[in-house]
Parts: sequence; structure tokens; C-alpha cells
Amino acid sequence: MQTIEFRAVFRRWQWLAFALFLLSGVLFPCFITFGMGWDEFGRRWAESPRGGGTRFWSIGVFMIAALSLAGCYYYSGRTFVEADGIRTRTPLRRRFIPWDDIKYVDVDKGIDELLGRKAGPLYRIRLDLVNGKSLCLPAPMNHEFDSAMEAAKTAIKRRRKAWAERSEPAS
Repeated sequence: MQTIEFRAVFRRWQWLAFALFLLSGVLFPCFITFGMGWDEFGRRWAESPRGGGTRFWSIGVFMIAALSLAGCYYYSGRTFVEADGIRTRTPLRRRFIPWDDIKYVDVDKGIDELLGRKAGPLYRIRLDLVNGKSLCLPAPMNHEFDSAMEAAKTAIKRRRKAWAERSEPAS
């Protein structure tokens, strides 16, 4: 049986977040380390007035680095639907959920928020597990419930049903 792969649909945002992280989270500390040195940076930090100078720009750059790293994590999730279960992959975690641990598959309507501002609904596929926990798959996710989201949900349910029929003992 062929593996079905779902990715986040916002691929260009993932590359933008990665580029911002590279510029602010990698190149800026390299500039400090190999350019002026951390001692000089610390001296300038202490001497700069509150709300301006080195302190203002470095806090901004480090905030951009943290937010872009969160964006990389958010947009790079993948879901693989296989014959024996569902495998999810994010930059920090890989998880496998066998079919017999899944009780129900449904679509969860959440609210997409960015820095406390509501950006509208965000639809994700939710798995209700036998142990009472539930988890949302990292992909697919979409801002509108459309035929692609319904097709993804149906493909997961069909794969689970095929596994259940195959694993039942012959009577």
C-alpha cells in the first residue's frame, strides 16, 4: 500500500521564515562573534540609552529570530499515512500512531492567532486516541474547509478501515 504524504500548504512562508532566521539568528550572532566580539557588544549594550542604539536593535533582531524559528516549526510539519498507522514529522519531534490506538478521526476548527490577533479559522485533522487524548496532525491544515481537507480526512478514514479489515481474524 502506498504512503500518502500531507504537507503544509504555506511553503513560501516556510522559506521566508527560514531566511529570516538565517539572517537574524545565525548571521547576527556570527557578526558579533567574529566582528566586534562579545566584550565590545556587552560594552555597547551597557552604554546605549534605554530605547535606542545597540540595545534596541539587538532585542529586535533576537525577537525576529525567535518568531521566525517558530514559523519554521509551524510551517514544516508533515503527515505520512501508511498501511500500519500515521507518522507525523516536525523539526523537533517524530511520532508514530498505530491504527489500533486511534479511536476517531475528525476535523478540528481552531482559531488561527498571530501575536494575540485572531486571523480566522484554521482547520486541522484531529485524532481522538483510545487513551482519551487527542492530537491535531501538523498537516494538512487550511484556513477554509474545502474539498481538499475533506479528501484528506476521507483518505485517512479509508486507510484505517482497510487496516481494520485486514487485521480482523478470518471467521
